[in-house]
Amino acid sequence: MSTSDSAVCDLVPPQTRARPHIGYLDGIRGLAALYVLISHVQGCAFQLVTANGLLMRIAGTLDYAVLGFGHFAVDVFIVLSGYCLMLPVAARPQGTLSGGFWGFFKRRFRRIVPPYLAALFVSIVVNYVTPPSGTLPSGAELLSHLLLVHNLGPWHHAINGPMWSVAVEWQIYFVFALLLLPVWRRFGAAASILFGFTVGLLPHFLLASSMNWDWSCPWYIGLFALGMCAAAGQGKRRSDRASSRPIPWGLAALAALSAALGMYFFLRAGWEHVHWMQPMRRVLKSSPWLPDVAIGVSATSLLLYLAAPANHSNRLRSFLEHRLIERLALMSYSLYLIHLPFVYLVYILVKRAAMPQLVGYVLQIVVGLPVGLLAGWMLYQTVERRFQSRPAARPALPLEVPGSQLAAVS
Repeated sequence: MSTSDSAVCDLVPPQTRARPHIGYLDGIRGLAALYVLISHVQGCAFQLVTANGLLMRIAGTLDYAVLGFGHFAVDVFIVLSGYCLMLPVAARPQGTLSGGFWGFFKRRFRRIVPPYLAALFVSIVVNYVTPPSGTLPSGAELLSHLLLVHNLGPWHHAINGPMWSVAVEWQIYFVFALLLLPVWRRFGAAASILFGFTVGLLPHFLLASSMNWDWSCPWYIGLFALGMCAAAGQGKRRSDRASSRPIPWGLAALAALSAALGMYFFLRAGWEHVHWMQPMRRVLKSSPWLPDVAIGVSATSLLLYLAAPANHSNRLRSFLEHRLIERLALMSYSLYLIHLPFVYLVYILVKRAAMPQLVGYVLQIVVGLPVGLLAGWMLYQTVERRFQSRPAARPALPLEVPGSQLAAVS
């Protein structure tokens, strides 16, 4: 399982030092990062259960039906990233990047890379001291991670598995600035989405499975384009909403989510011999991008639903903007980057203690969760927060006003 929480927004340039604040974007990102942590803790706890019985059935149900969707959180992060990066671009008259291409990448480098490098170093140290100790990355693994290209080769899950998606998003930044934005400016939103999915799916259809990068999900370019075009359309929807029937984005989000979950359950182990499922299973096994696209559509629809003026005070948005969730969101990038080595260290220590399975299962959860949170908080306090823009004071600026669309999910 993997996940990437580099869904951080390209805000106003660093010299501005303060940024407008849209709380529900923080809330989505924070909850997604927390879900990734819980899913990894549960996955490790499940590995401690070997005897068939009630505990295995409960742990298995949690793992497969409730907490086994960590990869889908990456889909949400990618859509959020496209949405947030596009908000300030859409607010500019010519739809350009503030500071141009190099200004954009300086801000992205400053925001993404220092916490990533710190987490990489800590991960290497933790891996080295985790029993059996002495494991260090190879030269190729280390170099590929330093260059943020480890997702393109056999090193994509080396050192710290979730970091594969940081490399994916870093590469998407180049596609965004050099390809997606020009297509959007020249041909519009639909063309940029079509272009994103076409570029992202070409390796899957043209290359052999051993070299098509399916493990790296290049179709995330299309998900990123969904998010950016949703953000770009906010101003237009404001001017058009009086003359057009509102779209039920909430229902669209639920329908797409249901489709993604249905695809996932079609592929569940144990149903290999159900005859009527075989055609769909063959399609899904040969098209791993389909569930990700469904989640991308669901996440995009959710963002459009929450941005609608009629929903500014609904319960879901109020929940996502709760202060506790927003505080979690502040460290969500650090939490995503650093939690897994520490969760795995807890797993190894619990496993080596040779305790009863129920005790080990519970201990992995009650210790692994706070240890993962603490690791994320420490990385945030020591490194990440030094590279964040300061949020503006609440309340958030109204999203439907184009000039205020400088979202901040750092």
